[in-house]
Amino acid sequence: MTSVEKTVEPAPPAEAIKAVPLRHPGRWIGATIVLALIALFVYGATTNGNYHWDTYRAYLFDKRISTAA
Repeated sequence: MTSVEKTVEPAPPAEAIKAVPLRHPGRWIGATIVLALIALFVYGATTNGNYHWDTYRAYLFDKRISTAA
């Protein structure tokens, strides 16, 4: 058998790609909605009288609780 040598020519230098970042308005809209919902939750939790924040504060800073933790 005879071997056939194949020569490969080097490729010409490629041109630089001009990359343009894609815009993602959905991400900004989604982030705005999530931040608004978090703000509404925090506002609702702080102004809701049914949470009894004075009781929560009393137990949170109680010496027995901090010793157990």
